Amino acid sequence: MKAHLVGAKWAQINRPGLCFFWYAYDILGNLTQKNTVRRSMQGGTLLEEPNPADEFYKTWFGTASYGAGGNAGPDAMSSAGDGAGNSITINYDNAGNMLNLTVLSTSDGSKVFTYEWDEFNRLKYAKRAGTNVSDYEALYNYDYGSVRIGKIEKKLVDQAVNYETTLYVNDAVEERLIRKSASLTEYELVRYIFDGSRLLRLDWNNTGSDSAFTRRWMHPDHLGTASLISNDAGDAESITIYLP
Repeated sequence: MKAHLVGAKWAQINRPGLCFFWYAYDILGNLTQKNTVRRSMQGGTLLEEPNPADEFYKTWFGTASYGAGGNAGPDAMSSAGDGAGNSITINYDNAGNMLNLTVLSTSDGSKVFTYEWDEFNRLKYAKRAGTNVSDYEALYNYDYGSVRIGKIEKKLVDQAVNYETTLYVNDAVEERLIRKSASLTEYELVRYIFDGSRLLRLDWNNTGSDSAFTRRWMHPDHLGTASLISNDAGDAESITIYLP
């Protein structure tokens, strides 16, 4: 892989035989444009496909605009789009908090994300609605020191409403109770335990005829993202690779 940096920012990344990424920035260092070219061999011929439409390579980003005005500041993105019907539009309140984000996609229709904030500029409510997307709502709770201590989520999964309650016990422990039906007859309890370098996930659920318990380890990469998840035996269950 070949990479080219300009002013400590990516200008282009070239992975021979795979793909090519090209980036542009404004004077403040905001990313204003990103283009992708995928390469593939077909019948002995090297083909290049600019901004392919599949999920892995496609970017709705295209060209972005910043400077939403008010207290949002010059670095706040106001809109982005690829000029082919895929775009986003963002609005902010007087304090600079994001109020709503509208995503338009030629393949998935529209999605609207709405946010509400309290008098201390803390997120208290979030909602997602649109075409080809499950409805979602979330309420957030804080303690006297403005530390988030809980979250209640309402999700539509397979035409059924699931309720998920998350308790942030402390910096090392987090618990989630997922109610999988209208009653409490089916649920899942998930506990995360962080020891300072590793994250352990414990799952217990009573779905089906027998109760089940599983243990998983979530391994962070150099940026702290859990890119590898292994089971109790140390075998990899999932590997996630992120683009630059």
